[in-house]
Amino acid sequence: MKVIIANNSAILRQILGDLLRENGDQVLLQTASGRESADAALGAKIDLLVLGENLSGLSEDEILRLITEKNPCPVILIGNPEADANRILLQHGLLRIIPKPSIEELQEKSYQQKLLAELNQAVSARPHAPDLSGRIKSIIKNAPEPKSAAGIEHVVIGSSTGGPNALKAILEKLPADFPAAISVVQHMKEGQEANLASWLDKCSSLHVRLAVNNDQPVPGEVIMAAQGRHLIVKNRIFYYIDGPKVNFQIPAVDRLFTSAAAEYGARLAGVLLTGMGSDGAKGCAEILKNGGITIVQDEQTSTVFGMPKAAIEISAASRVLPLDAIAGYLMDIIKRGSRD
Repeated sequence: MKVIIANNSAILRQILGDLLRENGDQVLLQTASGRESADAALGAKIDLLVLGENLSGLSEDEILRLITEKNPCPVILIGNPEADANRILLQHGLLRIIPKPSIEELQEKSYQQKLLAELNQAVSARPHAPDLSGRIKSIIKNAPEPKSAAGIEHVVIGSSTGGPNALKAILEKLPADFPAAISVVQHMKEGQEANLASWLDKCSSLHVRLAVNNDQPVPGEVIMAAQGRHLIVKNRIFYYIDGPKVNFQIPAVDRLFTSAAAEYGARLAGVLLTGMGSDGAKGCAEILKNGGITIVQDEQTSTVFGMPKAAIEISAASRVLPLDAIAGYLMDIIKRGSRD
């Protein structure tokens, strides 16, 4: 089997690598870098990715979500099974956790055979990515019709990895007289949101700014969530609330979408763009449930087809569109009332 080993212990990497090679397996990479291991796993057909904790470049959950979405393969973590973060990873696709052995254990033949058996068992349980092509074609051909064909007042947009450029591609095509307000949750590092809003404001005829408490955006305005708190809407007023992360994120797309679905009903359009994970999928389902319409970015134009795919998998996408078609479709449904 073809294996990548990512662990911050050079001794563990060496012993495990030698053990696998002696067993006739091919070790493609031994590294302490999370980023390097993810790039290698995405660029090659591998049978197993063996991760350690506290890698450089990318965290374990970021690697797991990226691999799961782009090139699914068995992933084993050598670490602490009792750690809360690791138990969460098990719920989101990690195959299993092997307690980190001591160097003495690694050198014992009995332990080596047990470890090899666990690795081989993981490969035999290899996950397979679902084929969504038929479902996407069905969505495009037979998209559910929202209750109302006109009168959309607000557009919510959610994005993550690759989101800034995707947002630019949409907002720069919308006219200054766009007859709806827009609110956006973009996953990013705290402190970068003001620069992103300023950049998008310069690229668009719309006015793009950060959302504030008790915000009431008007048509032609785009408000972006600041990081560190959830942005929600009630009584047509947007405000921030504290709370735990949702889908590993704060602010979460699901919190904005769900509150907006309850507030605007059939007068809401939701757009879910490129990004890792599943944030926004449940929110899209709530938008449809309340009579609104949802648009998700297609796989070909997504940097990471995670969030859009999650919405498709739960039948929460009214339309699956390439990035360059989303702005035009929004203008059609909002300015002319057409949803065909």
